[in-house]
Amino acid sequence: MPLGGAKGVIIADPSQKCEALFEAYGECVESLGGRYFTAEDVNTTTQDMDWTMHKTKQVVGKATVSGDPSPFTAIGTFDGIRAAAKMLNGTDDLHGVKIGLQGLGHVGFDLAKQLIAADADLTVSTHSNRKNMEAMLALGAKELTDEQLYKAELDILSPCALGATLNEKTIPELRCRAVAGAANNQLLNDECGVMLKKRGIFYAPDFIINGGGVINAGQEAFTVYDKENVLKQVHNIFNTVYNILDESKTTGEPEGVIAQRFAENRIKNGL
Repeated sequence: MPLGGAKGVIIADPSQKCEALFEAYGECVESLGGRYFTAEDVNTTTQDMDWTMHKTKQVVGKATVSGDPSPFTAIGTFDGIRAAAKMLNGTDDLHGVKIGLQGLGHVGFDLAKQLIAADADLTVSTHSNRKNMEAMLALGAKELTDEQLYKAELDILSPCALGATLNEKTIPELRCRAVAGAANNQLLNDECGVMLKKRGIFYAPDFIINGGGVINAGQEAFTVYDKENVLKQVHNIFNTVYNILDESKTTGEPEGVIAQRFAENRIKNGL
C-alpha cells in the first residue's frame, strides 16, 4: 500500500468510552493536517469512528464504506496460518492441525470460527469474552489458560490478544512448531525472534500476517473502495508469509529480520 504507518492511542478505561472522548481524539487527529488517518483497533468500534468524524474527516474503516476491519484481519491471519501449516506439513490443509489460539476478541473470535470450519484441532484461551468462549466450546474447541497454552503440544500457536506475549519467560516453555497470530508486537524485543529461531520455531511476523484490516480500511484513504480488490490483496498474505518462512528456513535469519527488510525495500522502491 502507498501509505506509511502510525498508531493512535487513547489512554483511558474502555468501559468509560463516550462521544466527547472521541470528539477530543478527532480534534487531535485533525491537528495533524491530513498526515494521519485513524481507524478502529483494540477496544474501538465503527460507532467510535462516527463520533471521531464529528471533528475530522481523516477517518477510514467507516461504517458506510469498508466497515469494521477486524474480519479482514482474521481472513489474512487465517491465510497466514495456512501458509505456516504448508511450511510445516507440506500442505495448507488444516484438518487435524493442532492450533492454540490466545484471545477471543473481534479478530480472535472470527479467526476461531474459520479454524473450526477448516476442521482444525482448536484449543483456545481468553481472559474475558466468556460468551465467545462458550460458543467455541459448543463448536468443539477445547479451553486452556494462557499458561497452559504455552506449554501445550501444538503445531501452531496463534497469539490474538495483546502484545509482548513472546518473551524470555514464555519462549522457553513453548512446545509448538510455529507461531502465527494476529496480535500486534508479539515479540517483546528483537532478541525474542532470535530465541524462536534457535528453538526451531517458525514465526509469521505480526505486521505481515495481521495486515488484512489495514489493507481493508486503508483503501479508503487513497482510492475508491473495492471489496473484491481488497480481498485479493488480503489473500496474498498467504504468499507473503510463506515466502518469508521459506527464506528463513533457507538462510537461518529470523523471520522478523526478513520481514523488516522486505518492508524497507518496498518503501525505498515506492511500492
